[in-house]
Amino acid sequence: MSSNTTSDRNGIWNYFSMFVVHPSHPVDPNATFPEQPNIHEVDIFISTLCFLCAVLGVPANVCAFAYFIKQRKDLPTRLYMSIALVDIITCATVIPTGLSFALDRRPILFGYDMVCQMWGIMWVIVPFLSVYLVTVLSISRTVMLRNPLQNVSKRLVTWSILIYSVYLFMRIFIPVLNHSAHFIYSPGTLISAGITLN
Repeated sequence: MSSNTTSDRNGIWNYFSMFVVHPSHPVDPNATFPEQPNIHEVDIFISTLCFLCAVLGVPANVCAFAYFIKQRKDLPTRLYMSIALVDIITCATVIPTGLSFALDRRPILFGYDMVCQMWGIMWVIVPFLSVYLVTVLSISRTVMLRNPLQNVSKRLVTWSILIYSVYLFMRIFIPVLNHSAHFIYSPGTLISAGITLN
C-alpha cells in the first residue's frame, strides 16, 4: 500500500487514510495492466491462499456460528458468535482480491465502484472489530477467572461492541458518502491488488 498521509493526521485515521483517495477514479473492470517480471507465480500463490481462506474459513465459521447460536447465551458464547461472524466477513472479503491476483491483477469486481467502496469499508473495519472482540473476550475471561463470583455485565459489553462498531463504520463511511474520500483499485502493490491512496 502506498500512502501520502499528511503529518497532521493522527490516531485511527492514519490507518484508514492508507486506503482512501481523493477524488473518485473509476476503473474499467476489463482493464489490463503491464505484467511485472517474475510476479505471476507469486500472484497465483497469493490467489490460492485467498481462495483457501474463503473455501475453508467461511464454512468453518458458519459451522462455529451455528454451534454457538444453539448454546446457552452467556457472555463468552455471544462473543464467540460475534467473532465467528466477523471471521466469516473476513474470509469472504478475500475473494475479490483472490480473483484479481488469479486473473493478472485485472480489477474484476473492483472495477465496479459500489463493490470497491463496500469492500474497502469492510476491509478497513473488520480487522479493528476483530481485534476489539478478542480483547473484550480476553478481558471478560480474565475478570471471570480472577473473580468467579463477579458477573461481567452482558449489557455493558454488548453496548460497548455496538458503539465501537458504529464508530468504526461512521468514521470511514461518512468520508466515502460525502466524497471527501474514495477507494480505488491499484494493481501495482503486491499484497493489495485492491485499494491504495494516491
